[in-house]
Amino acid sequence: MAVLLNHRFISMAMLLASTSISTAIPISKFQEVELVERGASSCYALTVDQAKTLPGWSKIEKYAQDTWGDGKVNIVTNPKEYPKSTADACIHATSLPVKWIDGGVKCSATKSTIQGQVDGTTQQVTFQQQTGTDQTGQWTVTSASELAENEEFTLGLDIPSDGIKAGLSESTTTTVTNTRSSSFTTVNKNLQTTTLAYENKSGQQCEMTLETQTCIGTAKGSAPVVATGMIWFNYTDKRAPKNDPKGPKHYKYAVDIASVLSEADRTSYIDFQGPVNSVSKTWYATGCKATGSGTRVGSKAARRSKRKASKKVERTGRKTETDEESST
Repeated sequence: MAVLLNHRFISMAMLLASTSISTAIPISKFQEVELVERGASSCYALTVDQAKTLPGWSKIEKYAQDTWGDGKVNIVTNPKEYPKSTADACIHATSLPVKWIDGGVKCSATKSTIQGQVDGTTQQVTFQQQTGTDQTGQWTVTSASELAENEEFTLGLDIPSDGIKAGLSESTTTTVTNTRSSSFTTVNKNLQTTTLAYENKSGQQCEMTLETQTCIGTAKGSAPVVATGMIWFNYTDKRAPKNDPKGPKHYKYAVDIASVLSEADRTSYIDFQGPVNSVSKTWYATGCKATGSGTRVGSKAARRSKRKASKKVERTGRKTETDEESST
């Protein structure tokens, strides 16, 4: 086997078997990376039909014609005889930003008062409450990529925290199926359980005010699926490159996709969108205050009124007795 290398293409030809010729096929560093990623399910084998849907596919065909000429050719990817010269469809991004649409996220807040629970043994008032944010997104794939159709990708999504009070982690991980109308869910939680305790005092009531913020919005994002690796042009006749007509002739030549196409020309997208709901809970105020003071004030007033009435009756009684003596 003869191997010709330059910065634009890799040329390979099957020759007559010879014990003096190595059958090892060199593999470049970037191809090794691709193989590792495919094993991690972020890459899938690229078919010829899928490659032909790339925005820049015509540039690959033109490059082959300009380099090796016209003629009958069989175009293939991932040939079994060259297992290290693959063509893949990959999502390289570890985290993808999404953005709010339809006017952005909308939030509203409510406040509620929670009475403390008295521990009869220790005479303590305790509060236990989860605070933080619980966020859930329900997403639908609105447009699938023609690369790696129906395959699953693990993605990290960065959902903006605009207007949401309690902080969330930077990214939430989910699995997206590259099929139009498929759905997936994201869950992002930042919740902590807090317990507060106060000594129970006679005549006081302890309470906590909790503020709950509810936010809802619709967001959208796009996951880029990128083609990488080799496209093979297998000709029916041996030929030399056009720029070296007297050079060695071969049946098979391979084009490095990334060396011919820009990333935009070899990328298609999985588009998705959906509603995102966030519920945030925070402490607003906590404390104890005296209770029952109104009752004590009322009791004092009643006692004063009762004493006045008693004195009036006493005075009236003495006057009546004096009148009776005078008439006698």
